[in-house]
Amino acid sequence: MGYLIRKNWWIIGLILLLVIILIVAEKQQKEEKAYFKTLEASQTETSKITSYDLTQAENEYTKTAVYELLNISRKISVLSKYNFNDTPKDTAAFETWRESIGLDLREIQSDVSNNLISERYTELFSTPEKFKNVNTQALNLLSEMYQDTKDLYTAINNHKVSDIPNLAKKLQAKEDNLKKLSNEIVTIADYPSMGQTEQSITQSSIESKLTINKVKFDSIENGMSQEEVEKIIGGPGELVSEIGNKGEPLHTVMYAYKGEGDLKANANFLFQGNKLQNKAQIGLK
Repeated sequence: MGYLIRKNWWIIGLILLLVIILIVAEKQQKEEKAYFKTLEASQTETSKITSYDLTQAENEYTKTAVYELLNISRKISVLSKYNFNDTPKDTAAFETWRESIGLDLREIQSDVSNNLISERYTELFSTPEKFKNVNTQALNLLSEMYQDTKDLYTAINNHKVSDIPNLAKKLQAKEDNLKKLSNEIVTIADYPSMGQTEQSITQSSIESKLTINKVKFDSIENGMSQEEVEKIIGGPGELVSEIGNKGEPLHTVMYAYKGEGDLKANANFLFQGNKLQNKAQIGLK
């Protein structure tokens, strides 16, 4: 026996080597399978997190931008109490008028220069992809407004009566631009199709019998109260977003309704201070 082992030691050694190689290979194969399984699970989880984070970023942008644009729009609407085409002729009366409007203009200028859109979304990389174009429009509009407010304030302080009406008209026209831009942001957001997040439409709401058609949508006008809108539609919609506290002038809420028409037809309504500021719809008939 010993003789056979000594004579064939290299064969036995080769067999042992092959066994060791097979054991190592099998162990490596198991480790690789475990690694790739863990990697796949990690990538799936990362994908879920990325998708969730993206939705949260889009919701946050919508809330921030709409709130800021409507807030500044409301401040500009205050200027309607002044008659810029008939400025006071008396020096003392003009001085009182100048001080009053100066306070309103400084407040507008402060809100424009310190708005959260400019603070958070000046850089393109910080803005969700689908809002980049409209965000550029918002930043340009706010920049124009800052200059318009400054020009009107300067004209009033320098008593340039002939320049005041046109400058005031130019600034006041921005009120509609702000509302249209916020309405565009709401439309782009398309809340009902943004997935299941804490601010998205619940399945129970989508399956609700309460719907809105194009006729009802067209009959609803900006300035209506939430109660008036609900009366036309037939009831309350699903709360999508809320900023501030109920009863406050800047309390802002957005409601959504399933629409009659296309498969994904829907309508969104944005209220501030219990007054409709914007409405948007997709696919209503």
